[in-house]
Formats: sequence, C-alpha cells, structure tokens
Amino acid sequence: LLSHIVNATREEVPDETTWGSIHMIGHSLGAHICGIAADYFKNVTTTWKIDRITGLDPAQPCFRNSHLSLDVSDAPFVDIIHTNGALLSQIGLGMPEPIGHVDFYPNGGRYQPACSRQSSTYRSYLAFWNMLDVPQQ
Repeated sequence: LLSHIVNATREEVPDETTWGSIHMIGHSLGAHICGIAADYFKNVTTTWKIDRITGLDPAQPCFRNSHLSLDVSDAPFVDIIHTNGALLSQIGLGMPEPIGHVDFYPNGGRYQPACSRQSSTYRSYLAFWNMLDVPQQ
C-alpha cells in the first residue's frame, strides 16, 4: 500500500517537485507505519524528506523491541505522546519506554482520567489536537 501511494503521488507531482517540510502523524500501529514510510522515502527519493514524525501512543504489541518500531532514526525529529504506556500484563497497549527525541506522558502516560484502561490510547490524539493552535470559528 505504501509503495502504491508513493508511486501514485510521484506520477501526479511533476518533475520531482521538492516539497516543503513533511510532518507525518500516526496513532498506534500508524505511528510505526510512519517510521517505516520515512525509511521508504529515504530509499526511494531524494526530493521528499520526512522532517518530523509524531507518534500518538505507538502500539506496543508486536513492536516492543522490534526493528520495525518507530524510533529516533526514522526522522530528524520524532515526538511521542504516551497515553496508555503500561506493560501488556497491565493492559497497556502503548509503548511504555521513551522512543522519540521528546516523549510526553500526560497524566503519567499510563491510564487517562475518565477512560477505561483500553480506551486511554485514544486520548493521545486529543492531547495532540489540543496542542495545536487551531483558530476558533
């Protein structure tokens, strides 16, 4: 899928146009896909570069201690918001360890107020959204 998206985009963008700063954002499994995509871009093209990756509670199952997990080698700046970072035995779905250049742990990063343990992971994108300077209508 990723190679299809990159190739389709390359066909639509004339003359290998240089894009500005590319910031990828991924939640859970999508955070790791952003890291894999950034590596893919490094190998496929020199005109597109991922400058920043934001991981929103990157998934722990199957990615903890894996060479495929998002880490600081994937982009010049990797920031992470951990909202469900506990051990799997404690029903933590997100990575508990710091894996970015900067790691944020709202409310300690394990379980979020007013959430079940499983739903705490969804608070990561709300935390990210609240950090953005979005003009009010």
